[in-house]
Amino acid sequence: MAAVSVAHDACRPAGERWIEPVLFGTDFVPVHPNVAGEADMAARTAEVLKLP
Repeated sequence: MAAVSVAHDACRPAGERWIEPVLFGTDFVPVHPNVAGEADMAARTAEVLKLP
């Protein structure tokens, strides 16, 4: 996930980031993947595993 997550770090604005920052994030759990991050990581995993 390191390569595909480039430019999606917690310092990016909402809508671009996959990880929520410690302060001023949009999710209640800081420093964890947000909905966009979870969705893209799941899609990449399915792609690698050749799942439908």
